[in-house]
Amino acid sequence: MKNKVVFIMLVLILAFNAVEVYGQSDDTFASMYFASGKISFDEKNYDRAIEKCTDAIKEDPNFFDAYVLRGYSYSMKSEYDKAIADFTKAVKLKPNDADAKEALETARKQQTENAQYKIGDRGPAGGIVFYDKENNSDGWRYLEAAPVNLQIANWGDAIIVSGTKDEIGSGKRNTELIIVELNRKREIGRAAQLCRAYTLNGYNDWFLPSKDELYLMYKNLKQKGLGGFGDYIYWSSTLDQTNNNYAWYQNFFDGDIQRNPKWTSLYVRAIRAF
Repeated sequence: MKNKVVFIMLVLILAFNAVEVYGQSDDTFASMYFASGKISFDEKNYDRAIEKCTDAIKEDPNFFDAYVLRGYSYSMKSEYDKAIADFTKAVKLKPNDADAKEALETARKQQTENAQYKIGDRGPAGGIVFYDKENNSDGWRYLEAAPVNLQIANWGDAIIVSGTKDEIGSGKRNTELIIVELNRKREIGRAAQLCRAYTLNGYNDWFLPSKDELYLMYKNLKQKGLGGFGDYIYWSSTLDQTNNNYAWYQNFFDGDIQRNPKWTSLYVRAIRAF
């Protein structure tokens, strides 16, 4: 509730200054439509504001300010998918605009906090939800798997990583630890690095799943015919602590969980928490 109030205040402050700060287009009709949309927004008539901003965008498809105001209008109606799409477009038009970036991140948070997902649903980044811990703690509640495999890669034969864990919720930290060592050894193209570099629908916070997270992907997605998984072997981010030459994998053909030499090239599927 507190975040919602803060977001509404941010929207109002920025929108009330829209005429002075925004609203600039080389197209006269686009500017006129935008001005009408601004008045409608001030009057809390968000449907009409959306309509007029849409008209402005039709006249000028690169009208940054119209995307911003329409995004705020959608947010006020709790239509976060549409708000995120508009703010994403605005950020593409002006990558250095701090207000647009902040609005995008806030809309994403609001979407996550207000949405309810079940196993198999499409997540906010476009992945497939495979885990719900039923409470929002440590900044996340759900895990979603990327909809496609990344390229086949090895784990990183030349590195030794301390502190990787098996349990659900540890994959992100495991990935961070692995990448520190990979970068130190100047290795590239390894499984954890592929996950870190992956971007989908503007989300770039993907990581290599832990051993237990990977098993849940097999159980909740592959065995139910979800996620487009083949009968392949996938890397986890969990190192075998009894033998640093090995890391754990999950066989998506028969469910077998084993350790494997890190120099072996296996399949990679990224996940993210939200």
